[in-house]
Amino acid sequence: MDSMLMKTVRRTVRSSHIGLVRSLYNRNKRDVRSGFNHNRFLVEAAFKARNIGGPNNAVSTCKLFDNVDINPDQDRKYFYNIDIFKSYKRPLQVMLNCTLDWDFIVNHPLEELRIVPGDHETPEGLAFIERNNQVLDSVLDYLHRSVAFVLDSRFSNRADIITWLGSLETCGARSFNEALQRILFVNELLWQTPHNLMGLGRLDLILGDLYEADLASGKITKESALESLKEFLTCLHGYYWYKSGTLTGDTGQIVILGGKMPDGSYFCNDLTYLFINAIRELQLPDPKALLRVADDVPRELMACALDCIKTGVGNPLFSNDELVIPALIDFGYEEADAYNYVTSACWEPLVPGVAHEQNNLFDVHFLKPLSIMSEKGELSSIDTFEQYVEAYLNRLDEVCDDVCAELDDIEWEPDPLLSLFTEPCRTSRRDLSEGGGKYNNYGVLSLGMGNIVNSLFIVKKLVFDEHRFTLEELDGFRKANYEGHEDILELLKNEDKLFGRDAGEVLDLTRRIMQRVQDDFRDYRNVFGGRIKCGLSSPSYISGSKFTEASFDGRLHGAPYMTHISADGSNSYTELMVFASKLDYTGIKFNGNVVDFFTTPSFIEQNYDNFLQLLMTSLKMGVFQMQLNVVSAATLIDAREHPEKYPDLIVRVWGFSAYFIDLPDIYKDTLIERALQSEAAN
Repeated sequence: MDSMLMKTVRRTVRSSHIGLVRSLYNRNKRDVRSGFNHNRFLVEAAFKARNIGGPNNAVSTCKLFDNVDINPDQDRKYFYNIDIFKSYKRPLQVMLNCTLDWDFIVNHPLEELRIVPGDHETPEGLAFIERNNQVLDSVLDYLHRSVAFVLDSRFSNRADIITWLGSLETCGARSFNEALQRILFVNELLWQTPHNLMGLGRLDLILGDLYEADLASGKITKESALESLKEFLTCLHGYYWYKSGTLTGDTGQIVILGGKMPDGSYFCNDLTYLFINAIRELQLPDPKALLRVADDVPRELMACALDCIKTGVGNPLFSNDELVIPALIDFGYEEADAYNYVTSACWEPLVPGVAHEQNNLFDVHFLKPLSIMSEKGELSSIDTFEQYVEAYLNRLDEVCDDVCAELDDIEWEPDPLLSLFTEPCRTSRRDLSEGGGKYNNYGVLSLGMGNIVNSLFIVKKLVFDEHRFTLEELDGFRKANYEGHEDILELLKNEDKLFGRDAGEVLDLTRRIMQRVQDDFRDYRNVFGGRIKCGLSSPSYISGSKFTEASFDGRLHGAPYMTHISADGSNSYTELMVFASKLDYTGIKFNGNVVDFFTTPSFIEQNYDNFLQLLMTSLKMGVFQMQLNVVSAATLIDAREHPEKYPDLIVRVWGFSAYFIDLPDIYKDTLIERALQSEAAN
């Protein structure tokens, strides 16, 4: 920050607020597109930024809502207000990546969240009830203040907004637009507290009856509903930089569409199509959508999704109900909950509204055992490839044990607001942080599966099959990061990369490693009795690789891992899909398994019917989840060199879409490299 302005900030704001100001400043500055005025922001922050405190989180939440300034964009159709300068400190682990019971919020009054004490309440239960009702009263007070603001505002539809907001306290939504407004209001409560990466649920299903009733009565048309959804999504896109996490665009705002029903039928409706078309027309990277698909998903719906994706917006992501739902049931979720699944910020399945499901807690680093084996001096006693693989798996056990230890060290922040909106918490009189949710499982992700499989097979070839190096020699090159051994590095880079190929030995090794992780996590139980679920995807394939040593596939120290389930080399789309369809996603191995690939707009245009069939056939074969970037390498290279020409170029990053111009250079370079590889292979 500018030193003189920072001194002004320090003089004006208590020192405890400096961290908040600095965090806001740095996040806003990341959004290249915002035209961020550094000096104006610092001056404004100096006078407005406040960390609200209290003796407990219920009091802090109430004080926060009491102090929120109301100043929404009054040129919009809906009221949506977040005071970016107000927050409160929460030193322990905060629950993120959740999805509320949006069906309840749409169809019930907030007053139903109030708890009337029973005759046999425990002291702990009475304390929970007091906090619950205290927070509810604060939310209602803020709602009243919001209605009063709108009454004297310049909103062109003041009367409508007052009616929509007014109903929140005492009754369920009575119209489609009213439902959209109440979702926005509760969503802003979450961001204000702040709860990052919160999902939006199955909105086509939740809003369907109100939409159909308004359509039948003539209150709305399909065209006006589309415009309402565009307004709704534009409001949610507001405060884009503020909502972003690690990278600008990583907001976690995801709408779930479609899906298999308990009777075996496939659900979709007008709103399924309208949401996708709204995203296609808006060309905003956020909010994003996930389309739940099944064997009988309509071809025209898949075509609608492809028409959206091919614009480059990166939405929707596909999730295969034929695999996800049985995996959830087998893991222990009730059937009704499994069929109602949504996902966390990206792709990890969870049940909305009833759970403390934290799906993005830690990563299993599949390359770490290479360093451990080397450090322990185990390589000299290994004579066969099978011994090498078994030694690797034994050290992978240690990596998984470390993950379990880290999970056990988590201390959860009490969360009276999320508990207020979670029915099992209200029933059990326990906060989410105390195990009040119906499900309390932990989700673990993974990094570098493609790198370790490629590395192991390269070791097999060069050491055990061709005897070109000893194991210790090749490992010495790796530990030295191939410095002074550039010829070896070039050799490794040019070796065939087998991960993603439909070959028996590759599939067998991949499945074997996944099974070992499952075995390591099988008996784990957290403090609430919850289990671990894991998967082959992670958002940290760049950030998580920074401190990992080089690997035998030609990857250097700190270089990015391979992305999710993807190919690094000459694999065709078809071969990658066949490979992914043959992996084992049963047991605990369902916490996100995304096939991530590139194509170009021209390739889709020239092969539209075949490409659509590829997507549908791949999912029927057994691909778990799928997402793609639709952009040419030439466009990305030009955008890297001439960013001013591409302010609106959107790319898919890990599980979200973002403006290419906003990304750090390493992400840009990784996308370019992957696009070049894909175009060479296809």
